[in-house]
Order: sequence, then structure tokens, then C-alpha cells
Amino acid sequence: MYLTLENYSIVAVNVFSLISGYLSVGHAVKSARMFDLWFSAFFWSVFTSLIGIATGAEFGSWFVSCLFPVCNVKYWYLDAFLAMQLFLPFINGGIERLGKRRVSQLAICLVAVCSLLGFAGGLGISGGYSTLWLLVLWVVGAAIRLNADVAKKMISTKRLVLGIAAIPLLSTVMEWYSSVAGLSVDRWIYYVSPLVVIQAICLFLLCLRIDVRSEGVRRLLGTLSPAAFGVYLIDNSTWFYQMWLANRFAWVSNIRILKGIPFVLLVSVAMFVCFLTLESLRLQVQERLKQSMLKLGGERKSPKSIK
Repeated sequence: MYLTLENYSIVAVNVFSLISGYLSVGHAVKSARMFDLWFSAFFWSVFTSLIGIATGAEFGSWFVSCLFPVCNVKYWYLDAFLAMQLFLPFINGGIERLGKRRVSQLAICLVAVCSLLGFAGGLGISGGYSTLWLLVLWVVGAAIRLNADVAKKMISTKRLVLGIAAIPLLSTVMEWYSSVAGLSVDRWIYYVSPLVVIQAICLFLLCLRIDVRSEGVRRLLGTLSPAAFGVYLIDNSTWFYQMWLANRFAWVSNIRILKGIPFVLLVSVAMFVCFLTLESLRLQVQERLKQSMLKLGGERKSPKSIK
């Protein structure tokens, strides 16, 4: 059952990448945005490490590595995402020339080839832990944005729900067969696994069909969305993930499933809400400091009044 729970949640990275392509297609890459991401990673990497030192963790090389969050395997998605930004101006230009139909054909070819070959261990795509895979999903997200009406006509909501519900169960069955045959089960939770890719696309398309009519909810989502990446940065920080969290909840596997699964879900939601709140507060403080500095700079440049 815990494997099935993992199979239902493994699509998060792929969905996030699809969102990036969907929202960013046609927009220029902003260098300020890349700096903001780096600074967020630096802040949480150092901040959580200082908490670790203050609560008794021994100072060592792990702390020094936290000062350099980029080009660090602990934040592989950030590294791959930042590297992807270098290619996006060229990809955007290509998408403009191709047109909607050709972009959709390109997206289908890319995701099919990279998923199948990556699942088989080819292309050096590392199971999806790579810039190449993020670029593929970016193109897919862009194609969905440009052909949203076509996707809505071709795939019914019922089929999307069925796919989201059934595919993780199928992945669990394949993991079981692989285990019996003495093969690795990890392949079925690769980001490039065809089952994981289809599940992620189904979930993404289904979410696009949710009609949020409440103005208050829209404002809340608009406020919290920029902080979503911070959840990943806090959760994957060296001290929290590798030192504090390591094996802390291993005992859950020894209790009954009916108690264990609700507990895991509750802890996961609590951590997500907590980290989202922390990053939201950090962004608010950062914005206020920025406005204060701009205001102070404006006052220094303004001419003094003549008495």
C-alpha cells in the first residue's frame, strides 16, 4: 500500500515542469527570476543548516556545501531548471515559427522517444533527473497551452479521472512482478516511466479544467503560488532532509496500514503547509525590504528643497 501511495504522488515533479512550460511559453526569460531562485535556495540551505548547528548538529563539510546550493546534487531540480533557462529563448523562438499543430507533433515525438528510451536506460537522461527531461516536459506544457481546446475535445474528463486512478495501481502491479522476477522496482517510479508520464499529463489536464470562480480563492492562489518552489527548497535542504528527517518516521512501516497511510498523509500536508507559509513570509519580508530600499534610494536622489 505504501508503494501505491508513492505511485500516486510521484507525478509531482513532472506536473511542476508541465506547469512551467504552460505558463512560460511566449514570455521572455527574466534573469531576475533566476537570481531570486538562487537566493531562495541559498537562504533556506543556510538557514536550515544554522538551525541544525543550533540544535546540536556537528559542524562539518556538510555545512560548507550548504553555502553553495547551486551545482549541488541535493538541489538537482534547481540545477536542471536554471540550466534549462539558457535554452528557453531558442525554444521559444522555434515554437513561434512552428505553429500550434507542429508544436503538438514535436511534443508527442519528444515525450514518446525520451520516455521510452529513458525508461530503458538510454539517452543519458538519468531516469528524468536531467535538464533534457525538463526541457521535454516544458515543450509538452507549451503544446498543451497552445492546443488547449483540442485536448479538451479529444480527452474526456472521465478518461482523465480513470487514468489518474488506475495508472498508479498498474505501476504497483508491475513493481510486484518485477520484485518476483528479481528485477529492480525503481524503474517504475522513474520520472520518465511511460506510466508516470501519462499519469502526470492526465492530472495536469484535469487540473486545467477546474473552474475557480471565487475571487478570494483566486487571490489566495495567486499569493501562494510563488512560494510553492520554496517548499521543495526547504524540504530538500541538507540538514532537514538528510539529517533531521532521515529514518525519523521509519516506524510507520511497522504499524497497521489503516493507521499508517492517514498518518503519512497528515504529516505530508502539515509539512507542505508549514513550508509554504515560511516561504510566503520570507517573500513578504523580501518584498518589503526591496520597497524600503527603493524608497530610500529615491529620497537620496531627490533634490533638496530650497529654503
